[in-house]
Amino acid sequence: MKSVVLLLFLGFVFVTSEFEFKDGKIHDFGKVKVNSEVTYDFEFKNTSKETIRILNLTTTCGCTVADYPKEVKAGEVAKIKAKYNSGGSPGVFKKYITVFTTGKEEFIKLTIHGEVIL
Repeated sequence: MKSVVLLLFLGFVFVTSEFEFKDGKIHDFGKVKVNSEVTYDFEFKNTSKETIRILNLTTTCGCTVADYPKEVKAGEVAKIKAKYNSGGSPGVFKKYITVFTTGKEEFIKLTIHGEVIL
Protein backbone atom coordinates (compact mmCIF):
# COMPACT_ATOMS: atom_id res chain seq x y z
CA MET A 1 0.00 0.00 0.00
CA LYS A 2 2.79 2.45 0.90
CA SER A 3 4.52 1.83 -2.43
CA VAL A 4 1.31 2.56 -4.36
CA VAL A 5 0.86 5.86 -2.49
CA LEU A 6 4.50 6.76 -3.11
CA LEU A 7 4.18 6.03 -6.85
CA LEU A 8 1.02 8.14 -7.06
CA PHE A 9 2.76 11.01 -5.23
CA LEU A 10 5.85 10.84 -7.47
CA GLY A 11 3.67 10.75 -10.58
CA PHE A 12 1.79 13.83 -9.35
CA VAL A 13 5.02 15.72 -8.69
CA PHE A 14 6.40 15.08 -12.17
CA VAL A 15 3.11 15.67 -14.02
CA THR A 16 2.40 19.06 -12.41
CA SER A 17 5.61 20.62 -13.72
CA GLU A 18 4.61 22.85 -16.62
CA PHE A 19 8.09 23.97 -17.62
CA GLU A 20 10.43 21.15 -18.55
CA PHE A 21 14.03 22.37 -18.46
CA LYS A 22 16.27 20.71 -21.06
CA ASP A 23 19.39 20.57 -18.87
CA GLY A 24 17.87 21.16 -15.43
CA LYS A 25 17.44 24.21 -13.22
CA ILE A 26 21.06 24.43 -12.02
CA HIS A 27 24.11 25.57 -13.99
CA ASP A 28 27.76 25.42 -12.91
CA PHE A 29 29.91 28.08 -14.61
CA GLY A 30 33.04 26.47 -13.16
CA LYS A 31 35.94 28.90 -12.86
CA VAL A 32 35.21 32.50 -13.91
CA LYS A 33 37.86 35.26 -14.10
CA VAL A 34 37.39 38.41 -12.01
CA ASN A 35 35.72 41.35 -13.76
CA SER A 36 34.19 39.18 -16.48
CA GLU A 37 30.66 38.38 -17.58
CA VAL A 38 29.35 34.91 -18.35
CA THR A 39 25.97 33.87 -19.72
CA TYR A 40 23.89 30.71 -19.80
CA ASP A 41 20.57 29.92 -21.48
CA PHE A 42 18.12 27.91 -19.40
CA GLU A 43 16.16 26.28 -22.23
CA PHE A 44 12.68 24.99 -21.37
CA LYS A 45 9.44 23.80 -22.91
CA ASN A 46 5.89 24.65 -21.84
CA THR A 47 4.41 21.16 -21.41
CA SER A 48 0.97 22.40 -20.38
CA LYS A 49 -2.00 22.91 -22.69
CA GLU A 50 -2.21 26.63 -21.91
CA THR A 51 -0.14 29.72 -22.61
CA ILE A 52 1.80 30.63 -19.48
CA ARG A 53 2.85 34.20 -18.79
CA ILE A 54 6.03 35.04 -16.94
CA LEU A 55 4.93 37.83 -14.62
CA ASN A 56 8.26 38.76 -13.09
CA LEU A 57 11.77 37.55 -12.49
CA THR A 58 14.01 38.40 -9.53
CA THR A 59 17.67 37.72 -8.79
CA THR A 60 19.58 37.56 -5.51
CA CYS A 61 21.88 40.48 -6.37
CA GLY A 62 22.71 43.11 -8.97
CA CYS A 63 25.56 40.95 -10.28
CA THR A 64 22.97 38.64 -11.87
CA VAL A 65 20.41 39.68 -14.50
CA ALA A 66 18.18 37.67 -16.80
CA ASP A 67 16.28 38.16 -20.04
CA TYR A 68 13.07 36.19 -20.48
CA PRO A 69 9.99 35.89 -22.69
CA LYS A 70 6.78 37.47 -21.39
CA GLU A 71 4.70 34.46 -22.40
CA VAL A 72 5.26 30.91 -23.58
CA LYS A 73 2.57 29.16 -25.62
CA ALA A 74 1.62 25.51 -25.07
CA GLY A 75 4.31 23.24 -26.51
CA GLU A 76 6.66 26.15 -27.21
CA VAL A 77 10.40 26.05 -26.42
CA ALA A 78 11.91 29.22 -24.91
CA LYS A 79 14.98 30.42 -23.00
CA ILE A 80 15.79 32.40 -19.89
CA LYS A 81 19.21 33.99 -20.46
CA ALA A 82 21.15 34.39 -17.20
CA LYS A 83 24.11 36.83 -17.07
CA TYR A 84 26.54 36.88 -14.17
CA ASN A 85 29.11 39.64 -13.66
CA SER A 86 31.94 38.34 -11.47
CA GLY A 87 33.11 41.74 -10.24
CA GLY A 88 36.46 42.15 -8.52
CA SER A 89 36.17 39.70 -5.62
CA PRO A 90 37.47 36.13 -6.00
CA GLY A 91 35.69 33.24 -4.30
CA VAL A 92 32.82 30.79 -4.62
CA PHE A 93 29.41 32.16 -5.67
CA LYS A 94 25.86 30.81 -5.74
CA LYS A 95 23.04 32.98 -7.09
CA TYR A 96 19.33 32.38 -7.58
CA ILE A 97 16.88 33.49 -10.24
CA THR A 98 13.23 33.26 -9.22
CA VAL A 99 10.68 33.18 -12.05
CA PHE A 100 7.04 34.03 -11.22
CA THR A 101 4.39 32.60 -13.60
CA THR A 102 0.63 32.35 -14.10
CA GLY A 103 0.84 28.54 -14.23
CA LYS A 104 0.36 25.95 -11.51
CA GLU A 105 4.00 26.46 -10.56
CA GLU A 106 3.68 29.96 -9.13
CA PHE A 107 7.44 30.30 -9.08
CA ILE A 108 10.47 28.43 -10.42
CA LYS A 109 13.91 28.71 -8.80
CA LEU A 110 16.98 28.57 -11.06
CA THR A 111 20.52 28.39 -9.67
CA ILE A 112 23.88 29.44 -11.07
CA HIS A 113 27.16 28.85 -9.26
CA GLY A 114 30.91 28.67 -9.72
CA GLU A 115 34.17 30.16 -8.50
CA VAL A 116 35.61 33.56 -9.32
CA ILE A 117 39.41 33.36 -9.78
CA LEU A 118 42.18 35.92 -10.35
